[in-house]
Amino acid sequence: MNNLEYLEYNNLKLSYLVKGSGSKGLICFHGFGRNATDFMALNLSSDLKIISINLPFHSESKFLEKDLEKTFRKEDLRYCVSKLIENEKIESTFIVGYSLGAKAALCLLESNTIKVNGAVLFAPDGFKSNPWYWFASQTKIGESLNKMSIRKPWIFNAFLKLSKTVGFASERQLKFAEEQMYTIEKRELVYNIWRAHRKLKANLNEISSRIKLEHIPLKIVLGKFDKIIPASQIKKWSSSSPPSVLIEEKCGHVIPVEIMERQISLLI
Repeated sequence: MNNLEYLEYNNLKLSYLVKGSGSKGLICFHGFGRNATDFMALNLSSDLKIISINLPFHSESKFLEKDLEKTFRKEDLRYCVSKLIENEKIESTFIVGYSLGAKAALCLLESNTIKVNGAVLFAPDGFKSNPWYWFASQTKIGESLNKMSIRKPWIFNAFLKLSKTVGFASERQLKFAEEQMYTIEKRELVYNIWRAHRKLKANLNEISSRIKLEHIPLKIVLGKFDKIIPASQIKKWSSSSPPSVLIEEKCGHVIPVEIMERQISLLI
């Protein structure tokens, strides 16, 4: 059975799982609505220590004081990861991010606060801002409407209709949103997750400069049939940002564990 461990920093209590031993570490960040156990199924080298982190409002990761702002900032992320690397005695660090978790991975690549030996991003969020998400999480009016929609779902439904009309989201993205918002508990969770992660927006130009300067290998793995993550901007950025490499696999937004194992093993 997986045993959660905890790290507290300011108002945040971050939970995580550790698997394996050795001085080579794999820091993992899961997708929206998922959790750290996703990476415990990876069958990788025995000398690799997997440290899989639960992002805020996933599993047992939470903010301790209700009255304080519940936002996970870049500096919080970098401090927590630095502390885990120190506590787990990691000498070389590799990063994996899936979907929402790729936003955290990109923020670690943006700054040289943490030495990174390589990274793999699977179906990554963080390359293109969705106008709907931006409005709902980055503006006061959008945030207020998003909060109101928790108990007044007609507001959320109006958002969906508007998004479809103006082309803010694809049919598959809208269906995904509906699946995540059909109960009051789910709508509250989505509101909290969006608000908590709204500051995890990396500067892609800085990442491009850093990986070139430090020769950090970066692999971006896309599902050929992914209808959630738009690929065009990711492909454009990758082609102009060596040593990043873009790979397309025959799958959708959900990346099978065997593909993850193969792509991670080829990097490390």
